Amino acid sequence: MDGQSRRAFGPSRARQAEAALAARLAWPSGDAIFNLPQVVDDVQAEFLRLEYDNLAHALVVNEESGERRVNVFVGLVAAATAGLGLGAESLRGEPTILASAIAILAGLLLVFGLATLRRVMERNLSTTEFLNGLRVIRASCILRDPDTLDVFPVVPDPTPILREKVDWLWGAAGYGEIVALANVALIAVGSAALFAVVGQSLPVAMLGASVASLVGWLLQIEWTGRTYARGTIKRATNRRTAIDYWREGSRQRREASPRG
Repeated sequence: MDGQSRRAFGPSRARQAEAALAARLAWPSGDAIFNLPQVVDDVQAEFLRLEYDNLAHALVVNEESGERRVNVFVGLVAAATAGLGLGAESLRGEPTILASAIAILAGLLLVFGLATLRRVMERNLSTTEFLNGLRVIRASCILRDPDTLDVFPVVPDPTPILREKVDWLWGAAGYGEIVALANVALIAVGSAALFAVVGQSLPVAMLGASVASLVGWLLQIEWTGRTYARGTIKRATNRRTAIDYWREGSRQRREASPRG
């Protein structure tokens, strides 16, 4: 993408457009799938079947591992909240100590929350890669037996699925958005506690916590978009490098083999 397009879209949108182009170039297009051999032998058919099963299993395992990480994070936040509720009674006469404890605990949980958000993003990128792999195998089967198209429960898209995050909207929240919202709550609580520790009034503490929460939310959105773009480009580049390597190795092997 040229400099003029980058200025028009901005660095984040330009990066996402670059990632979308890289993904489309790395994965087989509809035209490329149409050029696959019409007939495969039993060994190839068995390999495709096993590969499909492996990808489907890896997809499920990847989804479940990300969900467990989110559940652990939510459980820690709930446990910390309960602990603070119990400790607040004994520290009723020490508001500074209580506020300091809240700020420290919120900061520690925020670090774990950001790491969880990063794990969810990696999980989503891997999910997209697995779905694209299943799409290619499913499309190749349809082309070899077009009569099955009408009864296929899921018809593969002609272009690869892209993982990108432009806007986070209400009603479409996934695990990433849930973790980000929890992080915003931790930022708000921790910021308010810090303002209380330094002796600021309640209105100032509330205003500071609100500003910090908004900044934290916007930064997480930007971080997610950039991470998806970088991850897509990296995986697409690795795929193209691997394809070129095996193609070159196959060509050299054919040239070195004795001709009859």
